[in-house]
Amino acid sequence: MLLPYFIPLFLLLTIHLNVYGFKSYSQYQLWRLDVTNNEQVAKLLGFSRAAYQQNINFWSEEFRVNIPIDVSIAPESIESFASFLSSDDIKIKYHVIMKDIGSIIERQNLIHKLIPSYENVGAFAYDKYHPIEEIHAWIDTMVQTYPSLATSFIVGTSYEKRQMKGLKISSNKTAVTVAGIPVNAKKAVWWDGGIHAREWISPATNIYIAHSLLSSYGTDPTITHFVDQFDYYILPVFNVDGYAYTWKSDRLWRKTRSKTSQPGCIGADPNRNWNYHWCEGGASSDPCDDTYCGSKPFSEVETAQVSNFLLTHNDTFVHYINFHSYSQLWMSPWGYTTSKPAQFKLQDDGSAKAVKALGAVFGTNYVHGNIGSTIYIASGNTVDWTFGTANITFSYAVELRDTGEYGFLLPEGRSNCSNRKRNTGWKMHDETKMVKHQLYDAQLPEVKPIGELCATTKQRVPRPSKRDGSHYLPSIANSSSTESFLENSQISSSTTQLLETSTKYNSAVQEAAKRFILRNNMARLAREVSSMNVTGSSYLKRKTLYDHIQPKINTGLPRITGKNIRESDNYKLGPAPPVNWFALKTGIEKDVHISEQTKRMEFDSDDTHKAELLILGNLIRSKVKHYLSSIKGGSAQRYKIVVHLTVFQKIPAGLHVASRCLWDTRTDNSVTINMQGVDCDILVVVFLCHTDVGGI
Repeated sequence: MLLPYFIPLFLLLTIHLNVYGFKSYSQYQLWRLDVTNNEQVAKLLGFSRAAYQQNINFWSEEFRVNIPIDVSIAPESIESFASFLSSDDIKIKYHVIMKDIGSIIERQNLIHKLIPSYENVGAFAYDKYHPIEEIHAWIDTMVQTYPSLATSFIVGTSYEKRQMKGLKISSNKTAVTVAGIPVNAKKAVWWDGGIHAREWISPATNIYIAHSLLSSYGTDPTITHFVDQFDYYILPVFNVDGYAYTWKSDRLWRKTRSKTSQPGCIGADPNRNWNYHWCEGGASSDPCDDTYCGSKPFSEVETAQVSNFLLTHNDTFVHYINFHSYSQLWMSPWGYTTSKPAQFKLQDDGSAKAVKALGAVFGTNYVHGNIGSTIYIASGNTVDWTFGTANITFSYAVELRDTGEYGFLLPEGRSNCSNRKRNTGWKMHDETKMVKHQLYDAQLPEVKPIGELCATTKQRVPRPSKRDGSHYLPSIANSSSTESFLENSQISSSTTQLLETSTKYNSAVQEAAKRFILRNNMARLAREVSSMNVTGSSYLKRKTLYDHIQPKINTGLPRITGKNIRESDNYKLGPAPPVNWFALKTGIEKDVHISEQTKRMEFDSDDTHKAELLILGNLIRSKVKHYLSSIKGGSAQRYKIVVHLTVFQKIPAGLHVASRCLWDTRTDNSVTINMQGVDCDILVVVFLCHTDVGGI
């Protein structure tokens, strides 16, 4: 008997712990600073060294004239930082990119939980981000699915005792030179991501490319050739402790999680901890700073173990990519200085080929060059060491999407597009002549891009028609009984096309299509019932119709069977308790979560037409269900709840909407609320239709 009371209490405590265990960025803002002279650069650079003391974090590490600088500011520091920027001796102009970083994080968390994946392979969604446990489980799945190509490897154990697990991809074919002469041993490629914990797009990119290599082997001639020629070592998440921390405690955490000499200051920057010009320019000796270089070279167990792994295979690796975000850059050594190495022309030609391929296929604009000249001085970084010490000539640091619209908070849907771009980039990159010489002069075939085009500023994928309400629907369980019924029904071509089209969305759409088809076949069902020679009361006819149709529809309610069932037991649920419609409307209008959701909605946003409306509809539906359950003798199961949302621009024009859909005016009604978005109005109409039949 205590179980029904324990479950809500447990959920409430879980939410409470999650809220207080996760760092809040509520009302934090992201500003973009426009720096126009060297004096401003010097002042800003000096300020940045102690900015963390005021909860100000520089997302951009590049301090140069005419280069935008992105800075996140805690709400308590907004006024003082604005005063600093407007002071007479600096006068830096800025504009706000994000008004509330916390609301963006919360919205993305909701989308992650509510919006189904459109690119599932097996049980893994390639268009979503995943915590470290799911990524490691995915590696195991790849090994089981592709036993002749994939094996897992362990680089070592992190500071918090997590495995640093990677995926090796290799075929049993022998690599050959251009002349067809077999080589003694294959050369190898290393890619890693997540060295900075908050850069979630980089692990997702590695996962997507790895799956493309495995799933396309044997069908795509280019990928087959690459896998036959080289071994691939892919470490999806380098900084496993920091990455796990971003999922559980602080979405914008950057460093490792080791203890430092300064109490309260945790971790070092793993991309400043390598033993090559360690802790010179672009690195900090302050343990509280985001670019803290560590107490010594390779003080972080993660960097030490990766470097040992690479040195153990020193004569094997000829190509290295360290994936980051954001800014869209393809860079080579050096990073500790603006000077370029003797092999820079060879390295940069590879970068130029990759950038050109990305631009030609997707219209994106990536910048290439050496790290020190392209972005900023960064001593003790990864690719300086892999080139300078491990002798991996083709060592690159790649900054993925975007260029600042979302920064480290790139939405999941856009991450998938970025993954496709990387797929094309590395294929075109490895085709260049300079890489051929390093990779035993292999003659590579012509390369074609993988996958469909993604939306860019130059080329946009058409949005699904608003007549297809699939992206507004909540999830509904599939019905095997409905499936069998449909197979035996005569379905028109139009409804068949609707069902086939819906499969690319989710199970909710499929179920909606099935119910549409069921309605089209009700006339035939009625004829079947009439042929049963049913006589007697109208109730008996209704009951027979109900018993005939009920097995074919998955209502989620148990079917009542048996002899001599009274009408009150089977048909009527009893009188509906009165609903205070004014209280319901007021409750929706004043709900904090609903209000915050509507205030952030934009008319032209893709998210508005997909995720945002679904979230808003679910919030309103949950509010209505909660109200109905709070009525004495009431229950949400007594009502069919329909939430209708209309979004229109704030323009000097009028709009009158009237809707009415009532089964019984004694019990049914609707409420209408007008809500305000950023540049749009949202008209909300909620219909409540009382039902006295379980499912029809």
